[in-house]
Amino acid sequence: MGRGATDLAYVCWQETTKRIDPGLVEELRALKNAVQSSRYQRLEELLKNQQWKEADKETYRLMITAVGKDEGQWFEREELLYFPCEELLSIDGLWVKYSEGRFGFSVQKELYLDCGGIADGQYHEKVWKGFCHAVGWMKENAYSNVIFDTSSPRGHLPVVVDLGEAVGGGWGFGERVVSSLASRLVDCSIR
Repeated sequence: MGRGATDLAYVCWQETTKRIDPGLVEELRALKNAVQSSRYQRLEELLKNQQWKEADKETYRLMITAVGKDEGQWFEREELLYFPCEELLSIDGLWVKYSEGRFGFSVQKELYLDCGGIADGQYHEKVWKGFCHAVGWMKENAYSNVIFDTSSPRGHLPVVVDLGEAVGGGWGFGERVVSSLASRLVDCSIR
């Protein structure tokens, strides 16, 4: 199944609101599992091959389509605060597995909270700067280039968006993504 078809199947699954004949429930569960598996196949392949930059882009694509948007669009705070737990668990699990615990949203959540962060989806400037220094996104109060390999600090990836673009965009993507996803990881009981 191609990426477009997989994404379409996923959107259709999300938008199904009518009652389902109980006889079809098991069949639909099997179909959902097949779509989910197919949906993450490319990300898993990229991570397995340590193609970190491409995996970061694929993570963004998976996440933006999970909230019903097209590639190139930005996340709203609420979309991240209510991001589907199953999706977040799958994406994070792949990052943690293939980076041997160095990368992933749950790793970032831990570091963000260690920096004094509050998982509330809000911008806390002092915490954000401390977190950026801890994961290597900032050096001497300036955003630094993302390093797409395992020599980067723990929690450095995924970034999901160009930090310079996010900061220049004025919508606080980076800090709100980390805080919002930290909040969602707590809500979803993901360590």
